[in-house]
Order: sequence, then C-alpha cells, then structure tokens
Amino acid sequence: MTLRVNPAANVTLPATIVTTPNTQISITPVSGDLTTYSWSAKSDLACAECATMTIAPTESQVVYLEGKNQYGCVASDSMMIRIVGCDPASIFVANIFTPNGDGVNDMLYVRSKALSEIEYFQIFNRWGAMVFQTNNMTAGWDGLINGKLAEAGTYVYQVKGKCESGYDVASNGTVTLVR
Repeated sequence: MTLRVNPAANVTLPATIVTTPNTQISITPVSGDLTTYSWSAKSDLACAECATMTIAPTESQVVYLEGKNQYGCVASDSMMIRIVGCDPASIFVANIFTPNGDGVNDMLYVRSKALSEIEYFQIFNRWGAMVFQTNNMTAGWDGLINGKLAEAGTYVYQVKGKCESGYDVASNGTVTLVR
C-alpha cells in the first residue's frame, strides 16, 4: 500500500494596509496553489470568491481569507486595513529647492490634492528658529529670511491642515536649500 501526502495549502496577506475612507484597494494574496477563495470583511467586497479582492472601506477592519488548494487542503490568513482620515503622504513638499532667481524651482510650496486648507506651513533653520510661516495654500517660501538670502543648507518644515474629507492632517520633513 502506498500512502500519498499531498502538499499543504499556503496563503499570505500583507500585515496592514493604511488608506483613507472610500479609497478602492485591491488585495492579491501570495499563494502559488489556491484554487478557491473565500474573502470576508465588514465592508462590502466586489468579489468574495475571486483571487484578487477589491474593497473601498469606510472604517478600519480586519479582512479574512480562507482558501483551498487542488487537494482540498485549507489555508487562511487575515490582515488589517487601517483607515486614516487623511493620509499624510498626500502632502508634498519638495526636498530641495534653488531660490536663485532663474525662474525654476525658486519657491518652496505645499502641494496636495487632498488638502482644503492649511493651518500652517512653517520652516525652521538648523537651530530651531522659525524662518517662514504661512496659512495661505498658494504662498511659498522664497528662500529669504527677513529680506536677506537664507544660507544654503537643510531646513525643517511642518505642515498642518484640513483635508477635503474634514479630517486634520500633519506632515513634516526636511528640505535642502541650494544656492
């Protein structure tokens, strides 16, 4: 008598995905052998039996997947979808600018398709002194401090604002001023 042991099923999902409310995301598990899929989540799924699941969650939740391979062996995994009111990654501030009067990259601006207003956009020098501040979304830093050319070097920025969704968002980072 021959005993045959079939391979076990396997599946792996990402640990966590961070997104904003109602953003459509697609999740494809890492698996080389599943033939059936059964997804479940709190939010509605575009296809609960498909290899790739699509969801547009409005709240944080755990998504579950159970699948079988061709031999009927079951594998399962789960993942967290964390909803943030407004993704800080939706705020863009260049990491370098050249305020030299050539008309190219002379101003440092906050750019975002998600922001409806900014509470502040602040620039600090290496000693922590604020050298620029505005709450105007269309205003930018021209590389001047009190009317004089700022030194070339690295500066720290902070941005705080409100997204179109009504949620507060903040971001910070560094920018290099090149002369």
